[in-house]
Parts: sequence; structure tokens; C-alpha cells
Amino acid sequence: MRVLNKTFSVVLLCLIGLAAPVCGAGARAPYITVDWEKTHQTIVGFGGTMGWIHPHESKRKEVFDLLFTRLGVSVLRIRALGGENGDEESLEPANDNGDPARFDWSRLPIERTEALNAVIVKAAQARGVKTIIPTSWSPPGWMKSTGRRAGGGSLEPKHLDEFAELWAAYVIGMKRSFDIDVKYISLQNEPDLTYYYPTCSWEPKSYAQAMKAIEERCAREKLGVQVLGPDTCRIYNLSAYAKAMHKAGVAKGAPLLTHLYDLNIPYEQVNRDSKRWRKARKLAGKGKHALWFMETANYLSYGVESGSYEEALLWAKKVHYALVDGDCAVVCYWALFFDKRGEALLYCAKSGTKDYEITPKFYTSMNYFRFVRPGMIRCTARIVGGQGLLISAFRSAGENGPRVIVIVNPTRVTRLIQLPRVTVEKPAWKRHLTTATVHCERQAESTGGGLVNLPARSVTTLVQPARVRER
Repeated sequence: MRVLNKTFSVVLLCLIGLAAPVCGAGARAPYITVDWEKTHQTIVGFGGTMGWIHPHESKRKEVFDLLFTRLGVSVLRIRALGGENGDEESLEPANDNGDPARFDWSRLPIERTEALNAVIVKAAQARGVKTIIPTSWSPPGWMKSTGRRAGGGSLEPKHLDEFAELWAAYVIGMKRSFDIDVKYISLQNEPDLTYYYPTCSWEPKSYAQAMKAIEERCAREKLGVQVLGPDTCRIYNLSAYAKAMHKAGVAKGAPLLTHLYDLNIPYEQVNRDSKRWRKARKLAGKGKHALWFMETANYLSYGVESGSYEEALLWAKKVHYALVDGDCAVVCYWALFFDKRGEALLYCAKSGTKDYEITPKFYTSMNYFRFVRPGMIRCTARIVGGQGLLISAFRSAGENGPRVIVIVNPTRVTRLIQLPRVTVEKPAWKRHLTTATVHCERQAESTGGGLVNLPARSVTTLVQPARVRER
């Protein structure tokens, strides 16, 4: 018998002769229903940022294997145009020649300023990562109103062509010096933020003008790079930048990039994410843009311990809302490897030291990152009778490819549910579990007619291998 790609429901269970599962006196167990034909966004990938805190040279392979193989990172955001401090670390610490139409490579020390990050990019590419987004935190100080990279300021309009030249030099230089093909760039991290570290304030109109100048310069150089944005700090500022970009005629067909920070919304108030994502999804849909979620972290919370499992479970819920309410095609945490536990999947106290630790967020991330692969399509899913449980489902584009279901149980009660199944002989689903003490580990095959426990405060991933549904 061949089971068609249609909604799994209790009707299917009856068709294959299974009685409804029972929990307690006469109560039926919650059951999963997925409409594999009702599809939403195509997944580009999951990931985060690197580029400030670096693993010790002797630990690089170990760390890169953890991130890009075991965890399954498929989107890497990398710092570009120089380091995190002063102008001495900028790719162009002083104007190279005063002529924005001509590069003076002797005064563009890309071999020095981008070397460590090039190591990360090459390692990611070697492990299959295809979506890599270099991002600037600030233009060089000499281009800005303040004369400094750190502490805010804005790009002086007279240097707009110089800034476009610098980005073109970066793309060309990464290929010349490191044999890295740059496909995407984001011209400014958080243009709506001024802070003590390198930042640059851009009004939406000036940001769109800069994007246009960079697009045009890259086109003249025949670089084939896509300029992305606006990478806003606050999701509620996305609308103003998107409107300015549309008016300027830039980023046509490109995704809209946003972060999810708000000084008025603590990290643990996750349920407020849903409304914010639905609004952003509506905005992106008007312009036929995909929505890419590039950054969040536990920088503001009340009583949630940094690096705790509670924090990790909150992150799993945030991933769910971004995927289901935001239709996000990309979901990223802030830092893959960083020196603050609340902001890192791998924590390292100081750049270049040998010791590091895996935070619980690494494992709750793995439930999504490792199994929901680029090119998969999200499908409509729910758990009938499963109040408080969060479910998302994904399938490959091909009819007989893998399928994945991720369920977050943030409650303090273990729940028994009925799995979707397509054969009488045995359930096809492989189960991977994360709890405070279980680290995204493969579990024994479920029995008892496809019933399975979802432990309290857990994340469960169900994987159905390719072609198992054919009979």
C-alpha cells in the first residue's frame, strides 16, 4: 500500500486499524497532525556569528567540527572590514589614495585584518556551509562624523563612494588573498544602534543610499555579490528601513535581515515574540521578501541565569516562534563562540585560550540546526489536545525525502503523544531528545502503537528517513 502525502490525523490511524491512544480514564492521548502539502518558507539555514573570540590554534579543528559538523551550523555571519577596536584594526585605517575609483592595495592590509576570520570561513566551507555573510560593524573612523570607529557617529556623505570602494576592495581582496568567494555582504550591523563598541548610525534614507552605492560599485567590478540588509537591532525599526530600501530600488528580491532586541522586553518574555514576528512577516510579504533572523542573545533578563538550561529552553521557544510566526528562512543566535555565557553556544573566557565549554543552548539548538537542513520546507503542523506544546514540521522538496518534526515541551509535565506513522509494522520516526541532562541524544524506537513521551522541559526531534513511506 502506498500512503499519499496528506494530512496525518486520527483518521489515518483508523484507516490502518489502530485504536485511539488512551491516557487515563477514557482520555485520548494528544496526537500530531501534519499537512505535508500546506507549505510555508523554504529553509536557508541556522547559525550565528563568529569573528571576535577565536579558539586556540590547537583547538580550532575541534571547535570547528563541533559547530559546523556536530551542531550542523549552515549559516555563518562573520565580521568584516577590520577588528572590534580602533582604526589601527580597520581594513582602511587611512584613505588609500583619495580616489574612490582606484584601489591602492599597498594601503589595504586585508592579509592582516581578515586573516583570522578567513580561517573560520575556510573551515566552515570545508564542512559544507554555503551561506556566509560578512558584516561591517563600522566604517573606518576617518569616514565618520566622529573620526572614530567606536561609539557611534555616522558616515559623512562625502565619503559614500569611498565606503563603496572599501566594500568592493573587501570582496576582491578576500578572493585574492584567501581564495574566498564572497556571495553576500551586509553593509552595517544594527544601523539603528549607537554603542560603545564600533557602531555607525544610519537613518533609513542614508542607509538605502549607501546600499545603492555599494550595489552599483560591485556591479561595475562585476563581483556578483548580493548586498543584504538592513540588519536592524530592533525588529520594530525594520519597517522604516524596508520602505527606504524599496523607494531607492535596492535589495530587489533579497531577504530582509533583522535582530530581536528590545530594552523594554526581557529575554524571558518569549511569548511576546509571536506578535512581533507576525508583524514582521506581514511587512516582508508585502515586498515579497524572505525574512532572515540574524541575531538575539540573553543580554537583558530578570532571574534567568546565563548559560543555564532554562535559558536554553527559552532559546528553543524563540526558534519556534521565528519559524512558525515569522516564517523566517534563516534563524541565528548571536555568537557561536564567545566570551559571555548568555551570548554563546560555545563559551570561552578569553580569545585564544584553550579552555571552552558547551552551553545548554548548543544542544537545544542542535534539535533544529542538525536535522532541519537547507532546502527543507516548513509545513503546517499541530498537536491536537497538546496544549502548551510547540510543534514545527519540515520536509525535503522531493516527494520521498526526509521529514522532520520538532516539539518543544516547556511545561513541567511529561506528555504522552501519538506519533504520525505510515506502516503497521513499525514507526518510522527516529527520536532525538534534549533535556537538562540529555544532550540531543538518539532514543530507543518508540513502541506501543506509536506512543511516545515528551519529558517535561524538553526538546524532541523526530526524523523520518527518505523513502520509508513507500509501501
